[in-house]
Amino acid sequence: MSRSTRMILLMFAFAALTALCVRTRVGAIQSDLQSRARAALDRADMHWATVVMVGREAMVSGTAPTTDAGREAAVAVAAVDGVRTVVNHLKVGRPPGPGGAPE
Repeated sequence: MSRSTRMILLMFAFAALTALCVRTRVGAIQSDLQSRARAALDRADMHWATVVMVGREAMVSGTAPTTDAGREAAVAVAAVDGVRTVVNHLKVGRPPGPGGAPE
């Protein structure tokens, strides 16, 4: 086997191993980020907000009591180390009462 063939095979094996490592760690990283983002919202007493991670992108949703509270929720999640971007899907208004009916 020529030296160039061995080098190509080695590069291919390295790329495949790297892809495998990244693929197996993505779920754990995403889960960790989601837990830490949820904890940041809980510490700020923003139980009305939910967060879902897609990779390192956080999607924040829920019904914020005020516009400022909605901004603060997005800032709290953005401050979590490892979160790359925050997509704010928050609505502003009174949350639904029991049974889903507005109060």
